[in-house]
Amino acid sequence: MAAEADTLGAQVRALLLDSARDASEAVATVVALVCQGEFAEHYPRQALVRLRHILDRPEPDEAVRTAQEALRDIAANEGQLPRVWSTVIKWATQKKRLAGHRAFLSLLDPPVDPYVLQVMLAAAEQKKDIKEALVEGWSVALRSPSAQCVSRNRIHRPDHCHAPHRAALLGGRRSTSPDHADCRPTHPSSSRPS
Repeated sequence: MAAEADTLGAQVRALLLDSARDASEAVATVVALVCQGEFAEHYPRQALVRLRHILDRPEPDEAVRTAQEALRDIAANEGQLPRVWSTVIKWATQKKRLAGHRAFLSLLDPPVDPYVLQVMLAAAEQKKDIKEALVEGWSVALRSPSAQCVSRNRIHRPDHCHAPHRAALLGGRRSTSPDHADCRPTHPSSSRPS
């Protein structure tokens, strides 16, 4: 892989970083796919940074969905969950950005992959700091206007979260903000009955 090559590696990794910030859905999707593969095995921290930029996109497009999948894949790799968890909880609670909320909720989405949630709940039973981080992460996600609908969607799993439902999920307020774009189902499983 070019990102790992001695001669071009640094330039390719820098290009991946720039491309992760690209407005093009196709370009960002390719970067997310790269971060899902060997790049994450050799450069997990750099892969996470690139995924954070993709997860911060205003719309929950294919690039965002691919980045969420890549994040879950990295977390499921042997020995990577502690690194992924500490990074994501920082994004979600300290930076309070859409990427952090999306990452946090993506990791803890049991219908997609219950592995991380199961491990984190088991760890929370034994470690107070993990329990506090889970509570804080959910609290921040539920309070944040940029992640409020997606948070509630994860909890309640409504079949639709379009305009009629959006007002109810936003506490009676109507919003057309791109911050609430995650209110729309983001993958086929979001329309399955729970």
